Amino acid sequence: MIFIVLFGEANKSYIEKINKKYNINLEAIQSIGFGVCNNSDYKSQTCKNYLRYFENSLERSIAQIKKEEIEKISHGKSKK
Repeated sequence: MIFIVLFGEANKSYIEKINKKYNINLEAIQSIGFGVCNNSDYKSQTCKNYLRYFENSLERSIAQIKKEEIEKISHGKSKK
């Protein structure tokens, strides 16, 4: 029962902020962390810590994707 209460979707304004900041197009984000944020109206320290963790993870994922794309392009050029 606790899982149902804590699991939640990020609010629309946060998704818009993330899309603009990272130039991506997320439609929805769901996790236990966003449930905590929704329950505290995005004001609790636990929520702030989660958002910091989420954005750091997102930045690492984006960097990894860009690195892989560059490697694919580089390998494609070296084969010619």
